[in-house]
Amino acid sequence: MRLRCSGVDYFHHLLHRLIRDHGGSGNHGQVRVALDSAIDEAAVARAWSTLGSGAWILGARFRQGIRGPYWSVRPGTSLQLEQGDDLTILAERQLREGLQEDGPRMRLGYAPGASPGLVLTWDHRLCDARAALTVLGRLPQLAAGGRLRDAWWTRGHRQVPGLPPSLASRGAQARQSVAYLKPHRYARLWRPAVDPGNHAAPLTRLQLVLSPAQTAAMDSRQLSASGRFAETPFLLACLAAAMEDVGGLRGDPLFPVAIDARPRLGGPVLANCHSFLFLRVRSGLASTDLGAAARALKDAHRTWVAQDVALKMACAMEFFPLVGERLARAQLGYFRSGVAASCLVANTGQTILPTQLFGAAVTGIGHAAAVPGMPGLAALFHRQGMRLCCDLIAADQVAHAMPLTRLAERLRYQMLERPLIVNPTTTLIRR
Repeated sequence: MRLRCSGVDYFHHLLHRLIRDHGGSGNHGQVRVALDSAIDEAAVARAWSTLGSGAWILGARFRQGIRGPYWSVRPGTSLQLEQGDDLTILAERQLREGLQEDGPRMRLGYAPGASPGLVLTWDHRLCDARAALTVLGRLPQLAAGGRLRDAWWTRGHRQVPGLPPSLASRGAQARQSVAYLKPHRYARLWRPAVDPGNHAAPLTRLQLVLSPAQTAAMDSRQLSASGRFAETPFLLACLAAAMEDVGGLRGDPLFPVAIDARPRLGGPVLANCHSFLFLRVRSGLASTDLGAAARALKDAHRTWVAQDVALKMACAMEFFPLVGERLARAQLGYFRSGVAASCLVANTGQTILPTQLFGAAVTGIGHAAAVPGMPGLAALFHRQGMRLCCDLIAADQVAHAMPLTRLAERLRYQMLERPLIVNPTTTLIRR
């Protein structure tokens, strides 16, 4: 069986090749789930095996053909549960090794030691973080004989929802995206002070977790600074200020932000149904006036949403296989090394993972992802209950030029302690 790759799949394949060329293990993501007690290992293994027998695409191979890239799928996928005594060691090993081209597209590990937990590593060319969290959440149902209930084999399942049906319509939308990307092409972008040929490995990871009281205080500061429905712009402004504090004023911080195109409930599971927004803030603005930077990012975010640029970007990515890998990769970096960005960013919001798995309470959730050697930096935000979490990731030299401990300290300061210059014209409407 052949399943045509979407434009987003191929975009992640370009990142996969880029990371491999930079010495990394490929484009993959990871979710770590800490539990308060040990769980039934046999039930987890049974659920994992059941998933492979039904979701054949988890054993697919990425292939290039005359008609474009596709997934080669064969019946049945043998998924084996991995074991380790320590969750962190097991997760770091999976992150370092990645996934074999001729192996499954997902790896699940269980550590029953003093700090029990599960770790899921997946191929980002196949699906995104929402898919991984959904798979983890449905493992108890699979252990009881259930099914994933995802029509992964159907036509159009892998496409971003809302794409125009005809190639001509997609081409028209793709051309319109150029006007929104061109200003970023000619700007001097902030990048870490490392060699342009920085390697994509080894990866260093650190998680910043705010307590419920600190999260509530941060939410109040965000409302004062940028108003309602502007959490992501405020977090990006804080991140930009922290980056400039640690790494200096080196240009305009540019953040590609992943945007999920699926509804909050439902939609395809094993697919990359997301697009991107590119938000840029003027150099030094976040360091001078955090509120002004947050409002500028909020206005840019609203412009991209109002003009439906995320859909235009998804249409543009559909044409990547047609222009060829070399030209497409050059476009990703604006004909420079790596990817044209200051820091890769995602804000998944409130986690969709249930509070319990196999009878054990979920006490912590961590995200990780492989990143290209340039910019070699990523910040992944999410909420678990009443706590805001941010996973910071740095590659090779970036971890020395931008120590994550220092970056996390400055990010916490920006979110919680830095004095705000409140815009007197901002009116807060509380409901």
